[in-house]
Amino acid sequence: MKHAIYFSFAILVLTSVSGCAPSRLPNGIGISGNSFQSGISIEEMRNARKGIRIISGPEGLPENARVLGALKVSRCHQNFNEEKPSNAVLVDDLVLAAYSQGADGIIGIKFDSSTGLLNNCWLVLSATATTFTLE
Repeated sequence: MKHAIYFSFAILVLTSVSGCAPSRLPNGIGISGNSFQSGISIEEMRNARKGIRIISGPEGLPENARVLGALKVSRCHQNFNEEKPSNAVLVDDLVLAAYSQGADGIIGIKFDSSTGLLNNCWLVLSATATTFTLE
């Protein structure tokens, strides 16, 4: 009985500290921190930044726009020794995702954060937006 209690305590401690793992270990979200997406070339990133219009003000959708749908990107803040993912990096992720779907722009960007301990992250930072195309 005494060994079972020690074993249970050890398991509890190990599972609660799993979020302290180094950032090179996999997590349930994908990209950690502010790192650049390794599968994207600099040229593709430049094209996406030039080609995607970001509407953040009150002007709304252009008259000739057609909504494509909602888009969500997330990043993991896995290591407290590193800076947490910035909103600018999340916007870049939205731009890349919209570009890869053939969108002309994004509107209505919203940021959110939630606990990520079940995904081997301290925090999961997310951004959502609506994509549109111009006709």
